[in-house]
Amino acid sequence: MSDSKKTLLVVGHSILDTIYDPRLEEPITRFGGIHNVARSFRKISLDNVIVEPVSFGEAKIVINREDSDKDVCAHLNKFTRMPSIKGVDWMHIAYQNELNWLPPENFKGIISTDWCKGNPKPLPKNANYAFVSSDEFSPIAESIWNPDVVFIAHRPEKVEMWQSGLMLNRFNIQPLDHLYVLGAGDHFAACFIALKLNGGSNREAVEFAIQNTRQWLLSQ
Repeated sequence: MSDSKKTLLVVGHSILDTIYDPRLEEPITRFGGIHNVARSFRKISLDNVIVEPVSFGEAKIVINREDSDKDVCAHLNKFTRMPSIKGVDWMHIAYQNELNWLPPENFKGIISTDWCKGNPKPLPKNANYAFVSSDEFSPIAESIWNPDVVFIAHRPEKVEMWQSGLMLNRFNIQPLDHLYVLGAGDHFAACFIALKLNGGSNREAVEFAIQNTRQWLLSQ
């Protein structure tokens, strides 16, 4: 993918992850949350990325490759700060349903949000896209409550786009087994946004995100 001249702001949770993977003798520690998203953008050659933490937290994560799953114990909001919101083309908020912060209503760029496992929360009034797991949230219900937002609901066997209670598109996926899935949702969102910033349609962006995330999962 060609590098876009447009700028992207990734704002939200900076999480210190301690990861227990049965394939490794010792746990590894690295920053996740918004840093997962930023790493994924770099993998697909999108470099104009600004990272602004709102909350700092920590998580202990046990990888379960047998079931392509993970167990997470997290404290996401140990410390908070006000982010610097500058003139950018796209703002991505992760994980918006666990933040006590909303972007300014006069922000003129595109806003996307990502929800982690937990409770739904009102979206920013100027949100354009919302990424959710359809195993954890109801895209039909949430899209009815937020009719101006395009919901991109994903699970291992399908991705759906919803708006105003109507399913716009459905993309079937052949599930993979025995995967390291930590960060897969962040990578999917990054791929979608990257193609949109390069002028792709919503359908093209989902198709690219599915293909690229599948390759990413197989490489873990």
